[in-house]
Amino acid sequence: MIEDFSKYKLFYVNGSSFTEGGGLEEESISKKSVSLQYKKQHNVIWENRKEVNWGNRLSKIIKINCINESKSGAGVERLVRKTYEFIFNNWDIKDKFFIILELPSPDRIELFLNKANDYYILNLQNKNTNFISSTRDYFTEEYKKFDEEHHNIMQKYMNNHFSYEEKVLSDDRLTIGLYSFCKLNKIKVYLDRTTHFYFQNTIDKNDLLFKDVYNWCIDKNLTIADEISGSDPLSNKHPGFFGHIEYAKELAKFLGWKSDIDIFKETYILKSQNLI
Repeated sequence: MIEDFSKYKLFYVNGSSFTEGGGLEEESISKKSVSLQYKKQHNVIWENRKEVNWGNRLSKIIKINCINESKSGAGVERLVRKTYEFIFNNWDIKDKFFIILELPSPDRIELFLNKANDYYILNLQNKNTNFISSTRDYFTEEYKKFDEEHHNIMQKYMNNHFSYEEKVLSDDRLTIGLYSFCKLNKIKVYLDRTTHFYFQNTIDKNDLLFKDVYNWCIDKNLTIADEISGSDPLSNKHPGFFGHIEYAKELAKFLGWKSDIDIFKETYILKSQNLI
């Protein structure tokens, strides 16, 4: 619980598409955008998925700026790397921010490709070495041709060096290392789950969220599939527009926010009226 919200200048969020606002991509970057269905069925619209994810919604409630570096398809490796970078770059104000992390499942890999001088996201299929895709970013069109041409390089690496069982343990080690570093340096940090295998009792129960956003929205019938009639229940299990709002409200209460959390009534009308 946070005793004094006024001491914080910002909070940092990282995770996967569930935290970035995945499934709520704008029409300009996704042919599968559901924005028109939301406009038709719920009279809401948005310009960018980053506006409507739970991190931004929480920011509006507790009146603290949010830096959200979540990315669709990303795993624990990227989360840990980016979180360390954030802490390093903001070391002088480490007592002025807190961290909330959505720990992705182990079937998400990060690899660095020298030819691109960049990191790639690989998402596995059925916990084996075959993966659905390898990309620097799912929604950056200029990467697509180059990334597809280098798919075989990634597959060769996976065939020779990847073990799902070892990845589970590796993610645990990375998680424990980052969490312990934050605790050692008195940086307030919250995780949405504990480790899979190693030292499960290491994570202080007070630092564990009530539930991860993905499963919470499924339990509460607040996925995109739940919110949009006629939506594919299998492909649209990401948190919905309203799911992100309700999860943010629950997070605010969990963190100890005592003031009003029901501030989004005005979001249920069109952006054209400048009220989202």
